Amino acid sequence: QTLEQCAHAIAAQGRAGIINQAIKDLGASLCGKKAQCETCPLTTHCQANLRQMTDVLPQKHTPTAKTPRICAALILKDTAGKVLVARQRPDQLLGGLWTFPTLELANDTVSKHNKELLLRSPRIALWHAWLKKHGLTAPLASCTPSYVWIRHIFTHIDMLMTWDIAHYNTSISLEALTPDAALDQFDLVMQKSSTLDMQDHPSSTLMKKILAKL
Repeated sequence: QTLEQCAHAIAAQGRAGIINQAIKDLGASLCGKKAQCETCPLTTHCQANLRQMTDVLPQKHTPTAKTPRICAALILKDTAGKVLVARQRPDQLLGGLWTFPTLELANDTVSKHNKELLLRSPRIALWHAWLKKHGLTAPLASCTPSYVWIRHIFTHIDMLMTWDIAHYNTSISLEALTPDAALDQFDLVMQKSSTLDMQDHPSSTLMKKILAKL
């Protein structure tokens, strides 16, 4: 309960996603097998340090088997130069964070040959179906596969992600978009040069990896 109250207090200050990512990065870089307390800015507040328990905290867990997934993201630009993003529902993977629309192509182990087929296969029909399901009926003006993929490891998922860059042949109406069981909100972000303005849209490390490749 105390931790929950602290989290709500931090979130109320805004940009909670950035704070959350900063805490995770701090722990990953300084709280490993050998705690680097001498360089940590939170030493005076750290309960493990104050109780001299840095040799046993954080507790090490036996690695669990990870489920393989191959997914594709859609970077959809409209005629106004804005890009569609969606927010995951709290009970979903990456809950509360903004992502690109995503399709799951496979959720089991596939051979290297089949992986290449999945990455190179045209997905425009799949994206048309996704857009229609969510309320956008106009066809895509173009849809270009990236032909590259990145790997991202979650605690229980080993994900390979590729993406398509598509252009919508009109402006996108947020009012027309329909949330679903995984996504609770949509928005449009402006592209500035080769980057997206995601300052007000907390996003995952996975999405940042994709943005770095664009």
